[in-house]
Amino acid sequence: MKAFTANKKLTVLSVAAALLVLLCIPVRYVLAYFTDYQKAEGSSSLNLSWSTELHETIENEKDKAIVIENNGDTDVIVRVQIFAGDYAEITDHQDWTKSGDWWYYTRVLPKGGETPVLRAVVHTDNAPADDFNIIVVHESARVVYETNTKLMAPGNDWEITPTAGGEQQ
Repeated sequence: MKAFTANKKLTVLSVAAALLVLLCIPVRYVLAYFTDYQKAEGSSSLNLSWSTELHETIENEKDKAIVIENNGDTDVIVRVQIFAGDYAEITDHQDWTKSGDWWYYTRVLPKGGETPVLRAVVHTDNAPADDFNIIVVHESARVVYETNTKLMAPGNDWEITPTAGGEQQ
């Protein structure tokens, strides 16, 4: 019975020693990974900011012409929301489409570019005579491409995202 126990201990020690040797071999490769380095020279600037500006022009003392200008360093997509109650109708909306409460520009707005006019025409027969205003809110997002022609939506609440060619997704 003692010989069996000695054999068992010897087998366990042999297996433990073999495992220890096998575990120690990859350590030098792991250490090499964490201690290796490469020097790099030179620099490159990267600008991922964007900037758009809303231009609102009053026409005929009541109507509003809305244009978005991209004055940033990258292409963007834009949308606007117009608050005017039931007193304003949107006309002249070339390349603009409405979805939900937002008007989406259906093309990518290149840097330095402007959108076509989106015009809010007020029907004065229904509008209050005093203290009436058309409020315009605009949003823009930097263009991020999923593929060569498909843009990534900037968020879940953007219902329409143009493609690189200008068609809607």
